[in-house]
Amino acid sequence: MATVRTVYELIADALSLAGHYSPGEAIAAEDSDLALRLLQDLLAEWQGNGLLVPSLVTEAINLQVGKINYLVGQSAGMDLDTIRPDQIIGAYVRDSSSYDHPVNIIGERDYRRLAMKSTSSGRPTILWPNYTAPNMTIYVYPAPDVIESLYIQSIKPATDPSLLTQDMLTAVSIPRNYHNALRFNLALDLAPHYGVQLNPIVIMRAQRTKSAIISLNAARRVQAANLEVPKTRTGLYNASILTWGE
Repeated sequence: MATVRTVYELIADALSLAGHYSPGEAIAAEDSDLALRLLQDLLAEWQGNGLLVPSLVTEAINLQVGKINYLVGQSAGMDLDTIRPDQIIGAYVRDSSSYDHPVNIIGERDYRRLAMKSTSSGRPTILWPNYTAPNMTIYVYPAPDVIESLYIQSIKPATDPSLLTQDMLTAVSIPRNYHNALRFNLALDLAPHYGVQLNPIVIMRAQRTKSAIISLNAARRVQAANLEVPKTRTGLYNASILTWGE
């Protein structure tokens, strides 16, 4: 069983490293509120810079006959009520016999070239993810002619911590190997608010743990992939090679 590390514990450790609290000392509400805001901003900054490895999630959308567009997000009326994906990296359709059929992912330019998009003509073989915000739309081609399930595999962002009692792993989706980097770098962000000069060891550890995360992400980064789109019934496409997000 994984060791539980709460948001409060990470914040308390960072405040201790910043020299504002002793280890084990109770944290005042105003200080924990400040540290939580700074942690949220730090995570957002790392997310934007590609330092966080978010989770890979597989989710299902119920296809409807003749329907080509499906809303994904957390607003009312979504076809899939979920956190908006950062990137869809794979998809397949599962039929009533539990057989899976691959779906290729294309970009907007190639989707526009498809003919007769809304005509029910078979099982979808192509998907275009339109990454609008706050919700996104998934377009499939051809339009389904039977009710089946579309499974999408997507990269999701880490959940923004909002409560001190949240578990860093299960509630915020931050793996244990990120905790030291967050702890020491949060101490760097906290120090100016208290007018303290950090121990050089804390500064060194903040730099080294962040560099380790950068190296880890460089090794795990999702690479561009070539996708071959099969010839459609209309004959519009000859097999062509497409890349992610083209």
